[in-house]
Amino acid sequence: MSSNPSIYPVVPYRDVSGAITFLCDAFGFTPHLVVEDTSGGVQHAELALGDGGLIMPIAAVDPAPMWLIVHVADLDAHYARALSAGARVLHEPRDSGYGGRDYTALDPAGHHWTISTYNPYNLLTGARPAGRRAAQGPAPGRGLGGALGGLVLGLVPGGYLG
Repeated sequence: MSSNPSIYPVVPYRDVSGAITFLCDAFGFTPHLVVEDTSGGVQHAELALGDGGLIMPIAAVDPAPMWLIVHVADLDAHYARALSAGARVLHEPRDSGYGGRDYTALDPAGHHWTISTYNPYNLLTGARPAGRRAAQGPAPGRGLGGALGGLVLGLVPGGYLG
């Protein structure tokens, strides 16, 4: 499997500059590319985290909330960083029940961020937690997201698929 992601989530914000600051301070993103217009407003931004990232288009009038999942090695350090940056935590670090620990926080635009030690890409390589079997295919009518719970894509627009 390539270390270059094939899918890049596009996450809209009303306040793109403020979102860049929050995501970098709270979740550890770094600016990869920020394009400003002549008045200093952000026209396009790309943020990096590990071997992935996200794209932020120009300010959205009414962005739909998204749910994004980020894999980290040290959940407790990440959680402490998010708290110190003022992230609104929906649930504290806990065992996920499917092979990892996670916490969920909201960013200022209301997007849900689940930070987890679970690596969904292990599903593609055949590695999985002990006692778990591989999915046989998507549930009828649910497509790929039904089989993988939206985790492989790293985002689930509008909420968690459960």
